[in-house]
Amino acid sequence: NRTGVNTGEVVANDDSTADQKLATGDAVNVAARLEQAAPENQIYIGDVTFRLVSDAVEATPVEPLELKGKAERVRAYRIASVNGTDGNLRRVDTPIVGRESELAVLKTIHRDVCASHEAHLVTVIGDAGVGKSRFVHEVVERIAVGARVLRGRCLPYGDGITYWPLVGMVAQASDIRERDSHEEAYKKMLGVVGRVDVAERLASATGLSTASFPLGEINWAARKFFEIMTADSPLAAVIEDIHWAENAFLDLIEHVRDAAADAPILLLATARHELLEQRPD
Repeated sequence: NRTGVNTGEVVANDDSTADQKLATGDAVNVAARLEQAAPENQIYIGDVTFRLVSDAVEATPVEPLELKGKAERVRAYRIASVNGTDGNLRRVDTPIVGRESELAVLKTIHRDVCASHEAHLVTVIGDAGVGKSRFVHEVVERIAVGARVLRGRCLPYGDGITYWPLVGMVAQASDIRERDSHEEAYKKMLGVVGRVDVAERLASATGLSTASFPLGEINWAARKFFEIMTADSPLAAVIEDIHWAENAFLDLIEHVRDAAADAPILLLATARHELLEQRPD
């Protein structure tokens, strides 16, 4: 098996009724050549692809390739390992400008969360690149001081991603590592939540077991997990890119918001405007 990955503009047929699916263009041709050039069980990626994912992979440059149809040799890299799902590290070291009114709103909400011991949901909505993550970082650093912070991210595609943000939060809270077996991960999680009924349902949602539970029970277990996380301090649960979330996970967030009891929880989500089209309420 050999794999080639390249990035660029393509012409594609998006007609779902077509007998043949088509994607063509220079990016596709180079990807095919990279595939052919890669050794067995190796992945070659193009230069643009490498620049896009360099923060998430370990890759080594290979000798520039002489590819059919290209006048000059093409730079390529061999993937050694993948370190995460985020291709680019987001800059948070630049000063934030012109968000004082929004920060004041979040300060008031966080004060209410701590005073009432209730859950509040705030969604920061904006176009890609407008600075949503930078704003959330400022909220966590400047306003949610002393709070326990758990982070999760929704993914645009993949298998088993319905509760992917919850996977990240449970792993962070339980110090679960990629090298841990399912049994080791479950033991760590149980040690943190302290309840078998909660742990069993969280294990089902996060892929640590094959057991199946109704969605309502998954939501209940997630809520109990968040409540347990507030035992010693308020909780700031940061969930990024919920415009990609499946409805089941959006229901989970709303359940935590509406049903959490005696638990100071700030649910801080980021989304693009598409979320309002999917979930206008």
